[in-house]
Amino acid sequence: MKKTILKATGISKSFSHVPILKNVDFELDSAETHILMGENGAGKSTLMKIITGVYQQDKGNIYLDDGKGNLEEIAFSNPKMALEKGISMVFQEFNLMENMTIAENIFMGYEPVKKGLIDWNKMNQDALKWMEMVEIDAPPTELVENLSTAQKQCVEIAKCLSHNAKIIILDVK
Repeated sequence: MKKTILKATGISKSFSHVPILKNVDFELDSAETHILMGENGAGKSTLMKIITGVYQQDKGNIYLDDGKGNLEEIAFSNPKMALEKGISMVFQEFNLMENMTIAENIFMGYEPVKKGLIDWNKMNQDALKWMEMVEIDAPPTELVENLSTAQKQCVEIAKCLSHNAKIIILDVK
């Protein structure tokens, strides 16, 4: 059964009075995959960044499933707010700390704690679950700088999954 989980209507955005998006509508149903295609500068990344709270739209509305089958209007002022509502994004430029491990990158800012200290064993064990889902063939203690570009992208996706994201947006080149 078709169920709308995200809806954007009339989204407009300008930078320095240059219109980037003009009255864009977008709808996402559960269990769907969408691909936004277009030339560089068409506004694909801008729309995705508005949905995830990196940018705020000048006009228009965004609605998200409230978990009870209803769409509620949302306005994210930052990506953390979007993440808390189940929307996560992998950006073109990875947001990884190269000198840290895969596990540290997956759980950065959300590290498991035991007696006030990071529980390294739990973090590495929990990272394996997400790493297996995206088929990262490396130990969780591997430094990110040693990974291929494809593996780094998988770490970014594992981060999204570890936050139980219901909507994952990939902004790829």
